[in-house]
Amino acid sequence: DQQNVARNTKITVTFAEPIDPRSLITDSNTNNTLGDCINTDRANFSWERDCDRAILAAVQVYRTPTGTPPPAPAPIELSALAVREGLPAQTGAGGEVRTFVFRPLAFLGDENTAGVPYTVVLTNNILKADGRTRVFVNNRSGRYEWQFSVSNELDISAPRVESVYPAANQTIPRNSIIQINF
Repeated sequence: DQQNVARNTKITVTFAEPIDPRSLITDSNTNNTLGDCINTDRANFSWERDCDRAILAAVQVYRTPTGTPPPAPAPIELSALAVREGLPAQTGAGGEVRTFVFRPLAFLGDENTAGVPYTVVLTNNILKADGRTRVFVNNRSGRYEWQFSVSNELDISAPRVESVYPAANQTIPRNSIIQINF
């Protein structure tokens, strides 16, 4: 129910247990790695062309329908990134995945209207890491959803680094935590 979200937001979802990325991402950039982008260092990088896509039967973001009767929702195309955790030798090829980042290919809402409502739906087509068990098998609705609304502005302010640990030229023990506050 967050209000005034920037129109160029990304939606991050973290599950409590590992998920099979094949159940919600398609390898649309055809590099045989699910949940990534290619050509990120090029000036002509495109979220639409260079990134994998969300499977809309599993992850849906749509403008919340209004009216009587409300029209059927039209899911928005999303690029999809998978955040891999752990070492491949311990968790399987590429590490386990619990966190996914979805980026709408087009900005949400419009520049003239604030408060445009959106709905996110995670469906029971999402599978746990075993590739067989549905993630919402014990949820009566068989899905998880939430709403938010966007402002009429884009967030184009770059983050500013406030502090860094360790400081420049500081000697610290191996395996120390590195921290950047922005």
